[in-house]
Amino acid sequence: MKFKAPDEVLDLSFSPDGTGLLFANKSNDMWFYDSRKNEAPLHKYEGHTDWVNCCTYDADGKHILSGSQDRTARLWDAATASLVQEYPHKESVNSVRFFGHSTVITAQGNRYFKSKTNSMVLWKRKE
Repeated sequence: MKFKAPDEVLDLSFSPDGTGLLFANKSNDMWFYDSRKNEAPLHKYEGHTDWVNCCTYDADGKHILSGSQDRTARLWDAATASLVQEYPHKESVNSVRFFGHSTVITAQGNRYFKSKTNSMVLWKRKE
């Protein structure tokens, strides 16, 4: 199966149940497709103001975490594509992960230039 992305894909993530496919891309948003059908995207996650570098689902598939060149990581409701929480950074966010149910891990730093703030940050997640 082939899925049409709106711009260059920078990362992708399958939902935990395998039915959803999420693309992070250079068009400053993420697109969600039903991985079983070659159809138009079902959801568009909008809000970042620069490239979306990375994305991932939490273990139960209810939330999505994204990281962007706009110096934010964002927590989204997977079903509604609405923003739940924003995590500000000093530089672009290049990696995002969930750790357990209540913690979000993000990595910041500029991958193209020498950075003084290359670091990982642990955040408490909104319940």
